[in-house]
Amino acid sequence: VHLILAIEGHSQQAATLILKEQLHKISLGEAVICTMKIFLYLAAVALCSAQDFGHIENLQVTSGDGSITLEWDFVAGDPTYKLHKYTILTDNDFSTDLRCPAAHCTTIIDYLDACKEHTFDVTPVFDDTVNGGSVNGDTSSISGFTNDLPPSSPSNLRVLSEDDSGTTLQWDAPTKNPICVQSYKRRPQTLTGTTSNTDKLTDKHTGKVRWMTSHSYSITYGEVESRRRFSYHQVEDFGDDYDHHANIGPLEPCTEYLINITSIGKKGQESVSISKQAATNDTEPLPPKYVVVDTTSEDSIEVSWAENEADRCIGFYIICWNDDQSAVETCVNVTDTSGKYTITDLLACTHYDVSITVVTPGGIHSETVRNFTNTGEAAPGHVEGLSVVEVHPTSLKVYFEEPNSNPQCVAGYDIMEIDLDHNAHTTRRLNDKYRLDTITGLEPCTDYEIKVRAFSKTGQYVSDWQVVDQKTSCE
Repeated sequence: VHLILAIEGHSQQAATLILKEQLHKISLGEAVICTMKIFLYLAAVALCSAQDFGHIENLQVTSGDGSITLEWDFVAGDPTYKLHKYTILTDNDFSTDLRCPAAHCTTIIDYLDACKEHTFDVTPVFDDTVNGGSVNGDTSSISGFTNDLPPSSPSNLRVLSEDDSGTTLQWDAPTKNPICVQSYKRRPQTLTGTTSNTDKLTDKHTGKVRWMTSHSYSITYGEVESRRRFSYHQVEDFGDDYDHHANIGPLEPCTEYLINITSIGKKGQESVSISKQAATNDTEPLPPKYVVVDTTSEDSIEVSWAENEADRCIGFYIICWNDDQSAVETCVNVTDTSGKYTITDLLACTHYDVSITVVTPGGIHSETVRNFTNTGEAAPGHVEGLSVVEVHPTSLKVYFEEPNSNPQCVAGYDIMEIDLDHNAHTTRRLNDKYRLDTITGLEPCTDYEIKVRAFSKTGQYVSDWQVVDQKTSCE
């Protein structure tokens, strides 16, 4: 009896050691009798432990929206032990009790997270009518997934940084069903609705998408075609307080994009998108292919140029000009993309240097392209202050001021002396701009009419004559 009691309280290994020790202390006959008793006792214990109170078979799960349905069959066992209830442990976290005396039981476990695997341990509990209280049967375990549900929209979409080939975004995960976000795809889309092929990206894709977690989103982006010319500002970086970041690229430089962020569920369900406009940075613009300057009138020049079609960074043009008489340069900003501009209110008969520079919206300048031309000719004004400053018997010295109008158009002067006494005249041309001239070869004591006019460089235009009368001295 002592040996049996000792074995009852120990493991099999410990009981074996105890048995050996006790057998050394008794005779052979006593040992045989004791060994027979022990085997009978162990057989009774094994019979007791193999007793079936009843057990669960065919445990199955059915997925639901935020819930999972469990069902199973119950196979009855020892009628001494009456089935009282089932205890269901969910996710090793919380348990519920179910009363179901039927041979087939069904129950719904709800308020579960969507898109997630859940574990269930179902244990039958029996009333112990012999000893009182209750006793647990064998536990059956199973796991199952709740259905995918559409995640809500991401929030707090923000442009983190911009460069000439891409835009970095950051946003917070959806507040509803965030773990249902599964895949990432990028669909370039213009505002007119044209969509290119969809790219499904992974972390190894060259699309330069960097994830803070394994969740993914649909990002669509397209050029804001109605606002190709724009100003931009640098966005301040507030750190990594957002759930996700993505660098979208490659993109066109100097372009404003409309970007949509959409949560994508594991089965492809899409949330409502949130949108943000972002602009890529400027690159150095290309200069015009050529610049042509044409004279259109005496006071205007038409400037035309050819832009580089592949250059998206053209914000505006700076057109500058100056004449050869002045170091002062006049400039205008031109936003017209027609490739033509007319410079007006210029001086006639004047050489002008013209230059064009391309400027991006962010203020980056291209190389400057130059050309030159002259404005058209115009008639010079008449000379001013014509007078005779010295009188001699055979010569007169005359003086005059240049015209007030278009003096730059004067190439020289025509001077005519008319002998009023003998009705004869002589004309000669001064091809310089000297305004003091001595007329020689005159007759003494003779009345003369002196006439002066200005002429243009081509001789096409002349001014009105200015006249002064003078008599030579008589010796």
